[in-house]
Amino acid sequence: YGKDHHFTCLKPCLDRVDPDDSFSSVPYEKGFNFLYYLSRVIGEGPFETFAQAYVQKFKYKTVTTEEFCSFFRQYCAARSLDIS
Repeated sequence: YGKDHHFTCLKPCLDRVDPDDSFSSVPYEKGFNFLYYLSRVIGEGPFETFAQAYVQKFKYKTVTTEEFCSFFRQYCAARSLDIS
């Protein structure tokens, strides 16, 4: 797609787009790097407990980017984890 193609952004807009057209390894690589970054921000131990809490809260559900970010911020705030 190229580095400036809208399918390569972390949260691409797929309105009126065939999902099959947007499939590639790019979202998986960016998702991995995003989660790795978050684990570096709050630490591996706290991130592991966050991941467990996330799975417990959202198992069997579809989660939007906004819901994920909101849960992460609330989780960190409740534990006084610095995410700035």
